[in-house]
Amino acid sequence: MLTKLDKGFVVGEYTSALIKTYSSAGASLQELAKSQGISTSELCSPSVNPSADDYFSLIKNAQRILQDEYFGLHLGRNMDLDSFSVLGEALMQAQTIGDALWLVLDLEGFVQNLGFSQVVREQGCVRLIWKCHYQMHPMAGVLVESILAGIIEFAQQLAGRSLPILETTFIHAKPKSFKSGASIEYGRVYGSRCVFSHGMNSILVADDVLAWPNQLLGFSGKSVAQADHSLSTQVAAFLQNRLGLGSPKLQDVAEHFQLTLRTFQRRLVKEGVTYNQIVTKTRLTLAEDYLSYSNLSALEISQVLGFKEQSSFNHFFSEHHAMSPMQFRKRRTP
Repeated sequence: MLTKLDKGFVVGEYTSALIKTYSSAGASLQELAKSQGISTSELCSPSVNPSADDYFSLIKNAQRILQDEYFGLHLGRNMDLDSFSVLGEALMQAQTIGDALWLVLDLEGFVQNLGFSQVVREQGCVRLIWKCHYQMHPMAGVLVESILAGIIEFAQQLAGRSLPILETTFIHAKPKSFKSGASIEYGRVYGSRCVFSHGMNSILVADDVLAWPNQLLGFSGKSVAQADHSLSTQVAAFLQNRLGLGSPKLQDVAEHFQLTLRTFQRRLVKEGVTYNQIVTKTRLTLAEDYLSYSNLSALEISQVLGFKEQSSFNHFFSEHHAMSPMQFRKRRTP
């Protein structure tokens, strides 16, 4: 167990997700660099492994400047396979999500020693526990939230689909600013109910999920969307993390892919699909996974998928399965 911050470190690459999260909010990199007492070039291209103390300071200053109470969640969602060259390349060689999990246990010490992972088998499930060396640090909660969100993000990139989680637990107390909308934001990121003031930081998943194949096996790149260059696949991957905010407008999605609306629609038609069909299929697949492998209620699932009312979600699901979401869950539950 580490007892001093100056013994901890992260690799320089580890800060890339933080810089991306910060920059995407339109904040000034110069201001963040100044708060750290370094130049902008040093901030964006660290030449040495930042210490744990520097990394905690970076998290604190970025969150303060952005005034983002969910900064840890958003930071984790910006971690990708390209953030850690050694770990990323290794994960793309795993056969299944379960194999990737064991690789994380073996290799995480190469990218940071802020804590370590441990796997515990439970009946029909696997619990990934992350033990933070600095749990008493004021910024530990934000760090832990980013780590667990990052692990989920890695798994989703490998699986090519959203990862249904049975439970996410945190040692730190529920944030003081936690309000009704926060549960939706946490649910959107973690895909599960979150339990605070728990005895461990952990993610619980069903054994079946670990058997999902790695869609990036042998592919040297960053994402499933890049492995399959079809626009429809890229759009589906884009939508998975954004449906909780409601269905993005067609024009906004076209602009995200740097295409005119006309070109965007024409390319989808060429692939034999429409935007609305992609939205429907993505929502339906996610709904099936959440009902089969998570503990989220129908109301919580409807919120994660961006439906304004649970009744709308129930109607949508029944149209495609001729049964209610809860009837589907009962049939899929052993």
